[in-house]
Amino acid sequence: MKVWDNREGIKDKGNLLNLVDLSYEERIAIWSLRMYLSGEQQKMRAEFNRSMPPAIARIATGSVSSILDSIRYYGKNSLLFYCLCKECLSEDEKRIVFLFQAIKDSDLSRTNQIADTLVKDEGIEKIIDAVTGFLVALRMKDVRQFWVGPWRTEHEDKMQSTSIH
Repeated sequence: MKVWDNREGIKDKGNLLNLVDLSYEERIAIWSLRMYLSGEQQKMRAEFNRSMPPAIARIATGSVSSILDSIRYYGKNSLLFYCLCKECLSEDEKRIVFLFQAIKDSDLSRTNQIADTLVKDEGIEKIIDAVTGFLVALRMKDVRQFWVGPWRTEHEDKMQSTSIH
């Protein structure tokens, strides 16, 4: 089966990478980038706030913004991202996924090599930092269990407001 890719014409479907083939972190990354680029930043932020502690949600939201800013200001060319309804990934989305994988594998050489395909030299460190921040936020999202639990007393819940002395 052939699929149309706006930048490179007709491609063989055998080269396609689908969202279902990705890890949880990679799927969330692609979803977040697509949401942000489609103008749904508030919905993305609301979903992060719903599923993560507030501080972690801010890190995740800021990291998505930083990834796109790195590409916007230091990118070697415009990138093609598909809309939310597409299961398959564009070639540029694949490169983003490969960057996530290289960082997760702690493969510095491959990380720099992939980042170099996306951004100019002065943007490499910025995009790597942004992707790393996003991965850290996704891995820390479950820390909520450490401060929200049945062991908290009613008195502790009432004292959550901020006091300035």
